[in-house]
Amino acid sequence: MSVLQNDDESASIKSMKQIISRLKLADFMDFEPNDNGTVDGWGVEDGEFVAEGIAKYISGKTEVDIFEISLEGVRRIDASFPREAFLRQAQDLIGKKGFYVTNVANEVLLDNIRAGADKLPFPIHAECNGSWHLLGPEPKRTQQALYEYVMNKGWVAASDVAEALDLKINNASNKLKELVTSGLLMRKEGIAESGGVEYYYFPIKK
Repeated sequence: MSVLQNDDESASIKSMKQIISRLKLADFMDFEPNDNGTVDGWGVEDGEFVAEGIAKYISGKTEVDIFEISLEGVRRIDASFPREAFLRQAQDLIGKKGFYVTNVANEVLLDNIRAGADKLPFPIHAECNGSWHLLGPEPKRTQQALYEYVMNKGWVAASDVAEALDLKINNASNKLKELVTSGLLMRKEGIAESGGVEYYYFPIKK
């Protein structure tokens, strides 16, 4: 588990922590291994079996904000397996917990995760061979600039976004909330410089 913070954060943001827990999907796939030690996941039944184990793991990590799901050691999956194994749980926890995927070995695996995300529909960030992809629904046109700003900057308050994009604070705040409720961003409560409560928004990936 790792705690991520940017070196250039303001004092108020430094007091907050984004807690990420990494889990290997293969550790929850108690199936017959391939000759090279990798595992495959097929269909709804396999996915639901894995989902039970992941749900138990998540329930014991109440302090965690974001879960990294590593596909290290996974050779093949179909579209229904990731949908049932972790995408459906991620959708149910929108606004409470974030999820992203790493170590996707090839475009075939990536496309099957994308198909599962499209089917729900649910947005999730995935890393494949060093490149990041947004799978599933994309931000609306009116949200795009705010989404990109948070993805580039990391921890930001609505006031920061409003100033950077020349928006009214209420407008920026409402659009950021929409991005959170759609599963594209996360937010966490913090203390503003004035001493009051302020929400900070951050990407759902490392």
